[in-house]
Amino acid sequence: MRFFLVPIFFIMLSTVGNAQQKSIPVAEKLPLATLKQHEIYKFDLSRPVENFDATPNGSLWYAVDNFGLMRTMIINGNREDRRFNEIPALSTSLSPDGSYLIWVGLDRHYDTQGFNTTVSTAYKYQLVSKKSDSLLSIISDFNTVFFSPNSKHWAAIFPAANVLEKTLRDAVIVDGKIASTGQASPRKFSFSHDGNTWAFRSTNGIEEHLIISAGNQLLYQRSRENPYLPTDDPIILRFSPDVVSNLNVLDGRDYDFDVRHVATMYQTNYKATARDTSNMYLVFKGKRQLYSKWIKNIQIDSGGKHIIYFASDTSENTKKNHTDQKALVVRDGNVIAGPYDGSWRLVLSPSGEHTAWTTSTDSTVYFYLDGNKVSNVGEFFKMVWSADEKQIAYVTTEKSEQRERVFVVAGNKRSPAYDMIGRIGFTADGKAVEYIALKYNKLLNIVQPL
Repeated sequence: MRFFLVPIFFIMLSTVGNAQQKSIPVAEKLPLATLKQHEIYKFDLSRPVENFDATPNGSLWYAVDNFGLMRTMIINGNREDRRFNEIPALSTSLSPDGSYLIWVGLDRHYDTQGFNTTVSTAYKYQLVSKKSDSLLSIISDFNTVFFSPNSKHWAAIFPAANVLEKTLRDAVIVDGKIASTGQASPRKFSFSHDGNTWAFRSTNGIEEHLIISAGNQLLYQRSRENPYLPTDDPIILRFSPDVVSNLNVLDGRDYDFDVRHVATMYQTNYKATARDTSNMYLVFKGKRQLYSKWIKNIQIDSGGKHIIYFASDTSENTKKNHTDQKALVVRDGNVIAGPYDGSWRLVLSPSGEHTAWTTSTDSTVYFYLDGNKVSNVGEFFKMVWSADEKQIAYVTTEKSEQRERVFVVAGNKRSPAYDMIGRIGFTADGKAVEYIALKYNKLLNIVQPL
């Protein structure tokens, strides 16, 4: 699978209002910017890059390339000795502050009965040591990595690869040390706000458990023993600014813990036979918000003061297929935009004062900032706010008959198209953006003026 890491678009918020009086620009048709760039690495053309990320100034970067059936890791220009069948993107990540890298390599194996016996090996690379330390090797698959809000702590979950596994299984490691084993189906890991304590969920047959750093707590017993069948058990999801969620899923926590839960999602009926007529709603700051058939892309600002999300258009509740209902943009319980045919991305500024989203109408995707339509963009979209929230950067894809590529736009000018782009940041003087980009087999350090 190919991963595209983001292009950018910078706009002064004070001028956004003028966009309504002008024709809406298409991001990929903007004039090219004049860039400062230099090559920092050249890849072997016979080894295609599958995954890549980098800090804005390139102080730490990695790339996973492949040759035949094997993958290798390259970190800051040095190739690791070990080769693996896979180095998955979900278990490979720079820390939020960019000071270290956690990555997991998979050696694919199957026993004589055909059961998965994949061996996962976890590594931590630190800028200070300039090397990858091997931390753990275990029979596991579909691993995930988590970070504390301040980047000081990290964790990884290693679920058992198969039901017959008898050795060390379902391991959870925190800061490189085994914190828990044997808790079936570990998931939904969370650090506390200060990062000093943690929790995760586990399902063992009919029992639902909460595992915390101090021990194991039985939450409740399921009404049905099979964990894959829907039940009538009330599932209440809690959302926090401390939990960084995937924009495409409702990444709430179905347990209480030392996390700043500021929003809670309920349903009007939890019976499996009544789900077609049931509604869901959020309670935020003690106030119940509107009823909807579906809610997605919940975003909360860093201080927990504001919330924004997509919700179904309540005027279309008579439709049998609820997924076909148009989307509304809801902020702090109030509908601020919509309905739209399709909903894509929502972004709330760190202070919660500014909002942005992308939606589609007649197969065209539009980018909105504080309610004003700014430009046409691609379906892929990622945005960054400046420290003072007066400027933004967004990344999107350009249309191509051959393959999708990404580009960066700043000051109403766009960069050339790239295969991949790492993290983007403002330069110290605030006059440009900086990022690392992959173009063909060259890794480039780029400074793009605003």
